[in-house]
Order: sequence, then structure tokens, then C-alpha cells
Amino acid sequence: MTRRHTPQRPYLQDILPHLQRVRKQRDGSYMASCPLPTHGKGRGDIHPSLQLWENPDGTLAGAKCYAGCDGRELWRKLLELGGVRPATATRRKWWTATGSAQRRWWK
Repeated sequence: MTRRHTPQRPYLQDILPHLQRVRKQRDGSYMASCPLPTHGKGRGDIHPSLQLWENPDGTLAGAKCYAGCDGRELWRKLLELGGVRPATATRRKWWTATGSAQRRWWK
């Protein structure tokens, strides 16, 4: 079994300049406008609804859009803004992983 590539976490300070209407909260987290183009039925985020948390080492700990945007799409967009490439590993089919099954199919 191969290990899946897990990308490094982006630094929050690399993401914040790419977001709009950023403000720091009392608890240390940040609120910003959601960067997804599908937010607000395609009209964008007028009132900041994206909350971002930071780890002690400065990396992005988590993000939540309170308007209900898809978490996977949001994470992909934040990785893109932070300059981190998402994982590119794909699942291997069982018949390519074992030579005996491959020989059976072709012979």
C-alpha cells in the first residue's frame, strides 16, 4: 500500500493578504470575506463570514464559512491562496497493484 502525499499546511500570514475585509478577533482568530466565487449565490461575500484559526507555529489550523460553503472547496481555495499545491496522489486499481490479476486479464 502506498502512502498518500499530504501537503504542508499554509501559513496564515501568506493567506491573509489575498482575502478581503480581514479583521482580527479578540480570541486571536481572523474574520474575512469568503474567497469562493459560489458564495452568496454567486454574488460574493459582503459581510465577512469566514473564520480562520492559527496554530502556535503560524500555520493555518482551521477555517469555517458560516454561510455554509463547502469545506473541501474552501480548503482547496485556501491552499491555492497560500501557495501550497494540493495532494495529487490517486488511488491505484487493485489489478494494477498485483501482477497475477493483470496476467489473468491479458492472457
